[in-house]
Amino acid sequence: MEPLEELKPSAWPEGTDHKTYYLSEARPLGELRPLWRKFADEITFQKWLTFRDHARKNLFWLGQKVLGKDLVKWHMIPCYKMFVQKNFDGVYRAGYTIGEVHAAIAKQKREKEMLFFASRGSFKSTLDGIDCVQWLLNCPDIRILILTGEYKLALAFMSEIKGYFFRPEDTPCTYLQKLFPEYILEGKDPSSDSPLRCPARIHISQKEPSIWVNAIVANLSGWHCDIRKIDDVVTDENSNNPDTRGKDGTLKKKIDGTDNLVDEWGFTDMMATPYYNDDYYGERLKTRDEVPLVFGRFPGWTVKAPYIGTPLKDLTEDMVDLLFPEKLSFKSLRQKLRKNENLFRCQQLCEPAADGGAVTFTEDVLKAHLVSKAPAEGDTFIAWDWSFSRSSYADFSAGVAGRIVPGEDRFDLYITEIIFGRWRPSELAYQMVQFEKKWKPKCTIVEKSMGAELLQMEVARQAQKFGVALNILWKVPSNEKDAKRNRIKGVETLLANDNLWFVGGAWIDETFEQLMRFTGDPKNRGRKDDIPDALAYMQHFCPSTKNNEELKKMQQDREHKAEQKAIYASIFDSPVYVAPAAQPIPMRKQLFGPLAR
Repeated sequence: MEPLEELKPSAWPEGTDHKTYYLSEARPLGELRPLWRKFADEITFQKWLTFRDHARKNLFWLGQKVLGKDLVKWHMIPCYKMFVQKNFDGVYRAGYTIGEVHAAIAKQKREKEMLFFASRGSFKSTLDGIDCVQWLLNCPDIRILILTGEYKLALAFMSEIKGYFFRPEDTPCTYLQKLFPEYILEGKDPSSDSPLRCPARIHISQKEPSIWVNAIVANLSGWHCDIRKIDDVVTDENSNNPDTRGKDGTLKKKIDGTDNLVDEWGFTDMMATPYYNDDYYGERLKTRDEVPLVFGRFPGWTVKAPYIGTPLKDLTEDMVDLLFPEKLSFKSLRQKLRKNENLFRCQQLCEPAADGGAVTFTEDVLKAHLVSKAPAEGDTFIAWDWSFSRSSYADFSAGVAGRIVPGEDRFDLYITEIIFGRWRPSELAYQMVQFEKKWKPKCTIVEKSMGAELLQMEVARQAQKFGVALNILWKVPSNEKDAKRNRIKGVETLLANDNLWFVGGAWIDETFEQLMRFTGDPKNRGRKDDIPDALAYMQHFCPSTKNNEELKKMQQDREHKAEQKAIYASIFDSPVYVAPAAQPIPMRKQLFGPLAR
């Protein structure tokens, strides 16, 4: 029992005798003392009870110290924040009823449902199994149903939990078995398909076993449970058909049907890998305001703030924070990425990317990032997506003004105004110059697509007319496949990481409409997406070493051309207009302080 010695014994209540029920013990001390003497008398009875109580109340300690799992720091978050923090003190007494047990379950403090996204290989199912053990230790009369997408997976889950309690003949007890000998399973191999019936159960007349498993496709009617565990019930196979997985699909109906198996006092934990935006988990997240849900997403790596928007395959180890570096190293994750990017997004980054990296902006998420005003500090930048035409079917031209507010290890981008319309070249140039005059940006980025030379000339003419200094970078658009979708996917990431905020204005409705309509699906080309694309170009000003190096090079090229024009004018005395010298674009260290680590 040496690894458990650091705990101090709990305070011993006055007047304890063999009939006393101590803390959350379901048996009186008179029944527990013989168990202690037989299995764990190398420590004091009081300390033995202290260890039992701590195992019931601290999931991380139970998993790491008692069950010997390689849990590390990141596992503390779900252990202490997502799973039910159990406390059954004072519940048990002589002759306690099953109704009192149900009432005690209902009083546990957490929302009734939990959805847990985590990278494959991060021990999320292991944590789920440890939680099942802890429920049993707290409540020997509990009924736990485990549902998975495939029956073989369900059986493996059952075998793991049984293995904690199973003691082969003539073998020493594990720490768990020394602490809870009344739970020891003997005589049956833990790999058997039979349900687990807890030997410590008091109310043995219950129809349902302590733990049983099934696949979601099975007939489940007629059963009831206190705890429902849904572990990877959506798979890459059962969700690849839109008619099966959607909000009206058979899979969602089947999962929703199991709601009736959980009695009113019960809890549901979902351990999941998302595949599609409209799979069961995606649909469930849409209703989290109406039906509360504890939600956590733990990808294998998280891109550091300065590098958000960098293509996945361009990321290096210094650009990401690893979730579980002790097991999921950058090298191992990158190998999975190189083999299959979509599968990597789903299974390691917990993104619903099986449909080719679809982009989803929901109204709830957008409204949650709506603010009344932007902070006064920070630097302002502008980005444009433009088109020449006044046809009612033509694309908009859209300009976005945003302010970047740096922090120690993050940044916030506040969109302060968006203008859009269908303008002829002269009208567009006028709008661009007036937008520059209003916001006085540190820099503006404009896509250098077909017809840009004409627009550049007109913008320069309008700037001279109104006396506006320009600092415009004309960027050649990427010709890579799905370049636009990938740019706008970066906006989705900014929202997910709470880096992007919208200041309320008359432009909000159209902006949100275009974002919500955008999916990135090639079938939907023709839908208006000018505002999302202009918004995506703002990422070039976000703190990123790569982007700033690109901006610096473009600025140097522009300054070199300006110098050549000035020399030409001085030699030939030609009236060449040269805009007032713009302030140099600061590099990352100047703008935002030391690089975040």
